Amino acid sequence: MIESLSRIKHIAFSEIRTFRRLTRFWIAMVLLALCCFVSYFFAVCGYMFLAPFSPSFGASSPFYLLSYIDPTYFLFFQIVTLFLLYDSRQRLSRAYISEALDSKPPTTFEYLTGRVLGVSFLVWTAAAPIVMFLYLAGVVSVISGLDFSEVFQFHSLINLLVIDVPVMLIFWSAWTIFLATVLRYRVLVLVIGLGTMLAWFYFSNQLSFSLHSLVAASSNDTLFVSDLLPQFASGTTFAVRLATLLLAIGLIFWAGFSSGRSEAQKKSMDISLASSCLALSGVVFAIALFTTLSTNSHFSDWKVAHEKVDTEQKIDLLKIAGDLEIKPGRELTSELIYTFEVADSPVADTLIFSLNPGMKVSKAVLNGQTSEFTFKDGLLTLLISNPLRLSEKHELQFTIQGKPNPRFAYIDQAYDYINDRLIPPDTVKLFGTQGSIFDSRFVALMPGAYWYPIPGPVRELENPLSQSRDFFDLDLSITLSTKNWELVATADTEKISTGMYKVQTFNPVSEIGLFATKFKSVSIEIDGTKFAIFTHAKHDQNLSLFDTLEGPRLEALQDQIKRAIESGLRLPNQSLIFVEVPRQLRTVGGGWRLHSAQSLPGVILLREHGFPRANLRKNLFRTNNELTDAEQLQTEILAIREFFEQSVSTDSLRNNLVLQSWNFQTAASGEHAVILDNVISDLIGLVTTQSWLGRESVFYRFSIHSTANIAPQLRIHGESSVWSLEERIEGERYSWTAGEIQENERNYVNAISSSVIYDQIALADIPTRHGAKSDLEHLLYKSRKIATAIYELHNRYTLVQWLQTLQDDFRGRTYTLEELKTHAVDHEISIEPFITDWIQNGEPPGFVASNAMVSRILDDEDGQPRYQTSVDIRNTEPTAGVVALSGESWASTFSSWNRTIIPGLTSATLSFVTNEELEQLWLHPYYSLNRIPVPIRTQHQIDEIVDVEPRPDFVLSEWQPSPTDGITIDNLDSGFSVLNQQIDARILRPFGPVQWFRDAISGNVGHYQNMKIVDPMGGVYRRPNQWYLYRVGWSDVHPFGRHEPSFAQARANRTTGVARFSADIPENGTWELEYYWPWPEDAVDHGDVPLDRSYKLIVESEQLNSEHELEVNELDLGWNRVGSFELDTGVVNVDLTGEVVWSNGQRLKWGSVIADAIRWVQVLDE
Repeated sequence: MIESLSRIKHIAFSEIRTFRRLTRFWIAMVLLALCCFVSYFFAVCGYMFLAPFSPSFGASSPFYLLSYIDPTYFLFFQIVTLFLLYDSRQRLSRAYISEALDSKPPTTFEYLTGRVLGVSFLVWTAAAPIVMFLYLAGVVSVISGLDFSEVFQFHSLINLLVIDVPVMLIFWSAWTIFLATVLRYRVLVLVIGLGTMLAWFYFSNQLSFSLHSLVAASSNDTLFVSDLLPQFASGTTFAVRLATLLLAIGLIFWAGFSSGRSEAQKKSMDISLASSCLALSGVVFAIALFTTLSTNSHFSDWKVAHEKVDTEQKIDLLKIAGDLEIKPGRELTSELIYTFEVADSPVADTLIFSLNPGMKVSKAVLNGQTSEFTFKDGLLTLLISNPLRLSEKHELQFTIQGKPNPRFAYIDQAYDYINDRLIPPDTVKLFGTQGSIFDSRFVALMPGAYWYPIPGPVRELENPLSQSRDFFDLDLSITLSTKNWELVATADTEKISTGMYKVQTFNPVSEIGLFATKFKSVSIEIDGTKFAIFTHAKHDQNLSLFDTLEGPRLEALQDQIKRAIESGLRLPNQSLIFVEVPRQLRTVGGGWRLHSAQSLPGVILLREHGFPRANLRKNLFRTNNELTDAEQLQTEILAIREFFEQSVSTDSLRNNLVLQSWNFQTAASGEHAVILDNVISDLIGLVTTQSWLGRESVFYRFSIHSTANIAPQLRIHGESSVWSLEERIEGERYSWTAGEIQENERNYVNAISSSVIYDQIALADIPTRHGAKSDLEHLLYKSRKIATAIYELHNRYTLVQWLQTLQDDFRGRTYTLEELKTHAVDHEISIEPFITDWIQNGEPPGFVASNAMVSRILDDEDGQPRYQTSVDIRNTEPTAGVVALSGESWASTFSSWNRTIIPGLTSATLSFVTNEELEQLWLHPYYSLNRIPVPIRTQHQIDEIVDVEPRPDFVLSEWQPSPTDGITIDNLDSGFSVLNQQIDARILRPFGPVQWFRDAISGNVGHYQNMKIVDPMGGVYRRPNQWYLYRVGWSDVHPFGRHEPSFAQARANRTTGVARFSADIPENGTWELEYYWPWPEDAVDHGDVPLDRSYKLIVESEQLNSEHELEVNELDLGWNRVGSFELDTGVVNVDLTGEVVWSNGQRLKWGSVIADAIRWVQVLDE
């Protein structure tokens, strides 16, 4: 055995010496080093220029780099082994090694094993020093105080260099040796070898996160790099690595058997050993697969069990009291007393609660009598001997022990991102996977994990719009067995003694969360409210920023908090605590809403890669010589606020504060409950938005889908890193890059607007056939539009006063739609038709406007000139809408803030007086078919002063827009369609280094019918080859559009789709066809719209099929005659193909085809 190992070692070192002489080896190593240094450079930029400016970018630093290694790096390693070994058989023959081997002791297995180990070790020794050099660079940065980088997380380093890379290199070296031995032809070895590597690369990048550990080359892909809960490779990973090594050994045996050496011919190598290795490899992998699948199957079983429960019980929980003992990592013991009432109807048979399956119920006592119960699949069912009557208080006692199963959390989720193969592992790690943490190093008991009994089964998806929350008082005594730990709870917490805490509510709460570890904290009290930050003792460096809260710094902090409170933010408890949590903890809730779970009553969670580890000193302590010491201290506090303001995803501070201010204090119930809560939350977000130092803090709600879209920009991302570097070079104090990514996240939700508006989907119809994702985006979009309409119609101070009164009146209980309407009327707040028609009706308003008339009226008392501007506006749709006007003069911009409601199918005259003559007027239509501001032409009558009183701001009128001639079909009308085209559903998730430079918003397109939407104003510029809807906005192009300016467009000669305009001809006769061209003459020769080409137009009906060519250079802006046709009553189609013929007869794939509108005008006999 020892001699055999010695021979293998000698062969391995001989291979190392041989391959080190090859030029291709050194070329590969140079390329590998270059790739490593590029990714490290991006991480350093993230650490220095992004992480100090936003908590959401902390994972883009070197500490987390090995967790975000792109699989392409491992593919590169594999290809290196292929190109080193693909010609091994030929080199063996050329050097006459095979003859020498036949006369020497090494067996075939020893020789091949030595070759595999030699090449693997060579590549490993080339890669490991690069990684270690970068690790040492971080060590130097920390020790020297230069602070340009940080070290890799140690566990991730060991996982990579000891567990992952060696096994990967050994397997692919063995595979290449096997191919080279069996196939004999180098080209064939290259083709098949590279093909299998690329196939495996593709396959491993298309599995969901839950299965990724079975195929991932890097165990860090599915692990969370963490200071608080560091992780070595899992048992599943070790099993897969063992199976891979056994497979490699089996391949080596088979290669030896196929080598044709005389030794093999004489001994006839026992292939049973090779087969045994392969079989054992399959068994080990099957065990790993079964273990992984069984974990997921439990989740499905729980979900099905809760969906099958048939119960109508409604329990009003009044109070939870009792004792808890937390033994971290071992057991949670609770003695709980529930006080409740039965609502609606008596409960006669059973009481049903949801409880984590990891817990065990030892006793249940109802109204003093021991109750029989069953507990399975997270359903705790109590048998009732005496019916529970209405309007009576009942008491239920539980004795529960166990350790919560983190996978039980959020089993009612409409979207399981952990099992979605289109979601990369990096994105999953952004949201977290553990619904709770009960570890010897950290305890995080999230309410979504059901670690305490909650009435009813878990099935929020059953009535998505009617879900409500139950509020109750809390009185708990909690014991921590680990005495040097501290406790944070979602209620006011008092430390009685070491390890003993009293948790009580100041106001009723709807959920309970507990967090415990070795915390350090800093706190401040302002106007009777305690504000505190709890971080782990490992991450207390930023707490020192608040150690000396006195003088200007204290005043600045107090000023920021008071402003927030005065702007309408109210807290559910007498304290607001920010507490650090591990990255593993899931911060996305369940149900169809998949809300942010990073905010709990009185508690906002700080993920460890954000504020706790951020190097804020790089942000704060940049001396400005123009500021005094006091101003510098104030600026530091403002910079901390900016740090939190520039967060995205569940980190969003403003989103979490709004949840504190509304969702944890009251809740809607009954009809449209979820919609009402979202509208009020959005309204609070709008009234609390403040402008600071010229930057507007825009509020928007969290959406898991929008965050998943920008996720690549929150980790190692080349474009974001380079942008942030440029900002620092240019001396920018703030991270505009973070702001751009915020805008990308916000714009994603707007993508649904096209479907909502054009398809006229009513919010009240949720759930719809479009699915949970579309319904969620619809809710977020429409709620924001409703809140914006209410906000624009009222004085901000009035709204703040109303919202605060609303909070006071309904705190700790629920409210209904009718109660909200009555409350609004009592406080003179207009919330209709927004919370009625805009919810029930899918038809948005739509506005058309006349030309504005500007006239000179008598000067004011100070002798200043006065100009009266009047314009007629008609709402052409049955739904009421909100409009406003703004204008521009030569000297300044004027805004009319007296916004108004125009009822459906109604006209109104809007007038206002200015001291300057307006040259341009804009109609702001808000939620409507117009979608964007509408330019209004102005006509001027200022030659003489008119002696009249100013007109009223708003009067109803009889104005009607001028009727159009003929039958007009616009690209947004129901008569327009695109044939032979469908939007390709994404079946592959993006992967590869291209993700480092992917612009999040560029791939985020909405769609109208079967066309994608290109919207430059919304940041979507990428144009597909097929027909797409081009939303023009404000430009030199002038589409026809009754409401929104847009047209359909396709790349020339790149699509088989056909744009069809279908019209219903009312009577027989001669009809003239006109085609609308949106480009003015001086703008036609722009890039995509060259002159020297023609379009192909086909007119088709039952009696007619006529083909025509439209010469682009003969088209004028507006309507252009195509020809006259004899038509019978019925449908006639006008088809515009994607075919373009150039003047030289060529059909080049360049340029575009435009389908805006057509018009049929009847030719009457004279």
